[in-house]
Amino acid sequence: MEYIMMEIPSGMFTNEKITKKEVRQRFEYYVSQSNSRIDYLHSYIKDTGTNIELDYSPESLIDLWRWYEDQIEVVKKTEEEWNDEISQYPNWMKDWIPREDLSMKTMKISLDVSFYFAEVMIRNNNKIEWGYFTSPKNRIGVNMPVLLGFVNGVDLDPRRIVDVCTRKSTRGKDECRLFNIYNTWLEYIPT
Repeated sequence: MEYIMMEIPSGMFTNEKITKKEVRQRFEYYVSQSNSRIDYLHSYIKDTGTNIELDYSPESLIDLWRWYEDQIEVVKKTEEEWNDEISQYPNWMKDWIPREDLSMKTMKISLDVSFYFAEVMIRNNNKIEWGYFTSPKNRIGVNMPVLLGFVNGVDLDPRRIVDVCTRKSTRGKDECRLFNIYNTWLEYIPT
């Protein structure tokens, strides 16, 4: 069964030079998709024959991740794709560039898993909220929807968190991986 990805406006996840108004519009669009994407994810999970209660409890991240790890697919890059990629880096990095990547289906599902992870964080921690920042320009996550409210102005990008966890799960499953990350980030919430 095909997993239908949310419609993403052109340039949604790029850091090209854009106005603050465009950043705000992208942010509002992205955050407005959260509930419908979580509903779609839940429906898709049921269609796979799995019954998971997405009740926004931190513990629900365990059941979700257990299911998701079975959905993760890795595909081999073509020789042309790999050569294009390594041409962007110094020769000494060639051996570090993987010949495999996540499948498009995996990336589609991971985006919605990241919405759910974000909502679990927000609903269980009243100091955390969706937000964005437009400077400094060299900071990772600039102009992107992220979670704010952590100590020292630290922000959490749920897409990056889920992507890193996904890539770790290709090397070994751990149904508590996302739950453990959630608990780690609790340490960065001001009391």
